[in-house]
Amino acid sequence: MGMNKPGERPPLSEKVAERVAEAAHGLNRAYCFAYGMDAGSAWKNTLSPEKESVIDGVKYIYENDVWDPRLSHDRWMELKLRDGWKWGEIKSWEHRTHPCLLPWHGLPRQQRIKDILFLGVVQTLLFYHELCNE
Repeated sequence: MGMNKPGERPPLSEKVAERVAEAAHGLNRAYCFAYGMDAGSAWKNTLSPEKESVIDGVKYIYENDVWDPRLSHDRWMELKLRDGWKWGEIKSWEHRTHPCLLPWHGLPRQQRIKDILFLGVVQTLLFYHELCNE
């Protein structure tokens, strides 16, 4: 792309990172709704720390050219654990528990699919953004 060396990407703007995060969040909500899982809040009603977590995921995927959902999940889990979260049957901001704080192979199939969808939409939208800005 442009004057960048092969494999080097220009910085991702906050605006683009947030738009991609919002789209990925929306797709995850739709997937959860379709399969009877807790779909969470719409982006505009999502708590700032959760938005920041999704935006961080987008940036991590972009900056590290991640194509393996296990790596994306591991990064998310690492940050949650570092922030004092622990595994719990129910996601709770108050108690800092989350049922997906498990290694990739321990996640329920539906959650692994959700991670795959998240990564796919993020990479697709980032690729589209790069094509439009060549």
